[in-house]
Amino acid sequence: MFESAARVEPRFEDARGRAVALRDYLPRHAYLTDFKQVERIAAFVCQREPERAPFRLWRAEGEVVVLLPGSCLNARPR
Repeated sequence: MFESAARVEPRFEDARGRAVALRDYLPRHAYLTDFKQVERIAAFVCQREPERAPFRLWRAEGEVVVLLPGSCLNARPR
């Protein structure tokens, strides 16, 4: 159906500044193709691993979103 889709490679870090590979939380052969998907997976990681919070997610425009446990779906720009 599609020849190809651009993959999204987001920058996502935990509280210690360690990179978190969001693709590790996806099923095999699944790819992130838009930023809404990235936000959903990032919120899932935040809820699943609150001990590593706060997380920081960089958007393409350079805006940083901080994800806190309990409010992961309502991330606030920083």
